[in-house]
Amino acid sequence: MLASVAAVAAAVSAMTCCLPVLPLALAATSAAASAILTSLRPWLLVFSVLLIAYGFFEGRRGKRCRGSHLAASVLLWISAAIVAVVLLAPDLLADLAAR
Repeated sequence: MLASVAAVAAAVSAMTCCLPVLPLALAATSAAASAILTSLRPWLLVFSVLLIAYGFFEGRRGKRCRGSHLAASVLLWISAAIVAVVLLAPDLLADLAAR
């Protein structure tokens, strides 16, 4: 797995030397996606909260019916924490991303 990731990274870095158009195209695409996603941010946050709430509902219902999976519970709590940080402290994440 690590070897394939390293091979892809080497290929991309080799292309940036010879073809500087690729990083420019990726940057332009990222800028356009960022502009679109910024305008959709409130809706995406509401959707995230609804999905997290649904996950807790299903997790609680699943405990009554059948055995619970520890990994699913841990991932749900991690997801809930990430959504809470994005909702409560978006500037903190922006500062971390800028570093």
